[in-house]
Amino acid sequence: MGSNSTDTCGDNSSEKNNSCIEMLNLVLDDEATEQQKADFEKHMEQCMPCYENYKLDVVIKQLIKKTCCGKKVPQTMVEEIRSKVFLKAD
Repeated sequence: MGSNSTDTCGDNSSEKNNSCIEMLNLVLDDEATEQQKADFEKHMEQCMPCYENYKLDVVIKQLIKKTCCGKKVPQTMVEEIRSKVFLKAD
């Protein structure tokens, strides 16, 4: 996301992707500031990889939270499920 939050992550720049993943986790865990949330939403409007990751992570966390009696979902569990979903999609 860097200085221009509307850049897309489709160029596979690992620094940019890592920054977006960090921001995604902050937003999903409700730990992002209002400004960070606004910047990330603006970024997702123009970045399909981030939008898809966000939607997938939301669904994963909702499903796990529902089956774990409303407890907070460990990020490692989300990452493991996401990697398995992407492996099956390939």
